[in-house]
Amino acid sequence: MADDPVSPEYLERLNELARFLDKSLNGEVPGKQRQIGFALLIFEFDKPARVNYISNADRATMLEALAEFLARQPRPDPE
Repeated sequence: MADDPVSPEYLERLNELARFLDKSLNGEVPGKQRQIGFALLIFEFDKPARVNYISNADRATMLEALAEFLARQPRPDPE
């Protein structure tokens, strides 16, 4: 399940959103000339362990950016 593809019921909408976000952020600039990367993560509230994502970056770059973001977040207090 960790590397499963995007759930079929979300695939078309995620692709549409990715095209919209990429064009909004980068205009018509192609591929490696783009300046802004993004990742959109979605999950169902009753299934938070199953996350679907789409990005305009390759997987390794997106995971690196996500790891950097998570490292800067405060840790919840385990009371």
